[in-house]
Amino acid sequence: TSLVLSTVTITWTPGSWPRKKIDINNDGVPDLIMDICPYNLKRGKGRYEMIYNTTRRTIVTVIDLVDIEPKNPNVWVMGFPEIIIGRKPWDKSYVNGFGVKFPMKVKDIKPFLVSFYFHFEKLDLLGYDFAADAWILRKEIAIEKPGTGPGEGDIEIMVWLMGVNAPGTKVGEEVVPMIINGSYVDARFEVKRVVRTGEWDIIIFLLKEPELKCGYVTYDPSIFVKLATKYSPVDISDHYLIGWEIGTEWVAYRPPATQKSWAKVTLLIEDFTVIPYATIHK
Repeated sequence: TSLVLSTVTITWTPGSWPRKKIDINNDGVPDLIMDICPYNLKRGKGRYEMIYNTTRRTIVTVIDLVDIEPKNPNVWVMGFPEIIIGRKPWDKSYVNGFGVKFPMKVKDIKPFLVSFYFHFEKLDLLGYDFAADAWILRKEIAIEKPGTGPGEGDIEIMVWLMGVNAPGTKVGEEVVPMIINGSYVDARFEVKRVVRTGEWDIIIFLLKEPELKCGYVTYDPSIFVKLATKYSPVDISDHYLIGWEIGTEWVAYRPPATQKSWAKVTLLIEDFTVIPYATIHK
């Protein structure tokens, strides 16, 4: 018998913003969004795409670009190829096929687990992270005007499992239960905060122990949301969590850091799943 491999590919070209809803279990309801998210990439020669394999349930991100030109040269991150459950602030509808009922009010948040395997098969970048990104928005943005971009009074949280040069000021340390490669771990995170006048603020949880380069990871995002209430410069108890995103922010080699510009990444995410109403106990 021959195995028929079916793939869904989205490919970046200059000026485009490719993204696609994916139905993992073929029940007719989309479970996640695959999004190339090239928000600061103006030009580049080569390949930038995401490939979902419906048989193996793998998502591969491939970046192999030269002659890269940013939209804003003062911003070093070029993009954030990612998978999304729920929605981003600029979206108007939710992708809730896994059963997590976004949007969730922070003070009433229910636990849920995200679980996946990740591995960088190629990584040649000036800077990067492998991280979750999530938005905790005011009611008027989250509920009353979906599709409105975030602003002052909203919070972006990130959970970095690996990466370099995380911005912000260290404001604390936290221990979070996780399952890594099949074993329970009391994971230690450094907490950093970026407070910005006139814009949303950012709280980053940066994994310090154990050091992770690849592997199977399971955690409960609601734990990080609850911890964020401790570090947020504004009261977010009545704000709403609108989704959970996982991807890699990438920084190309480019002038003035280097004479030429290039970026090479192959990131594999396998077995991505979400379990509503579940958490991790020791």
